[in-house]
Amino acid sequence: MITTDPARAVERYETFLAGCHAKADELDDSSGSFGQFAQDIICGWIKARQASGAAPDKTASTLLGWMDNDPYAFCYEIEKDAAAAFNKAGLAAFERQIRARFETASDDPSSWEYRRASGILRAIYCAQRDIQAYVALSEQTGLKPEDCLTVARLLATQKPGEALAWVERGRGLDREMQLRSTAGYDLDKLQRELLTKLGRQGEALEAAWADF
Repeated sequence: MITTDPARAVERYETFLAGCHAKADELDDSSGSFGQFAQDIICGWIKARQASGAAPDKTASTLLGWMDNDPYAFCYEIEKDAAAAFNKAGLAAFERQIRARFETASDDPSSWEYRRASGILRAIYCAQRDIQAYVALSEQTGLKPEDCLTVARLLATQKPGEALAWVERGRGLDREMQLRSTAGYDLDKLQRELLTKLGRQGEALEAAWADF
């Protein structure tokens, strides 16, 4: 229906989403499958809105309204999937509105609004493959091992040497933490993959033995 009658598809998705809110108190979603179903509906709604020619800024602001008023956590960490659902114009509109919130909250970097906006911006820049913007934001808000992993993955295909440098930077940050981050293990794995890709199989083997 998105292809043949996108405006009608938008209405159907909105009806589905309203139904999810109506039924949310009647079930146990400990598995998270119902929440994922709701997120799939929202991402489908984004695509239908875009196919219907709806204004990108209105789509972005409506989504943000749902994210702000989310009693059943249907929008929990939805920014990654939403960023993938948006087309170029939609993602740019989403980025503008989140950037405005980020700048407004910049007076209090410890606030939840600041941390939330920076997390959403990270997802947007990753979807846009805007490495420069991602790095600038990460350094402004505090570079973490997870950020180094993201940048390394974005660089891995075209610039494995630079990707490896980011892996090593992330591993260094991870070693400085009291408890190892969840990204630490992925950084170790990616290090071995990049060393192999760069023809440094011996070093990759040594790294594997060291981890073992």
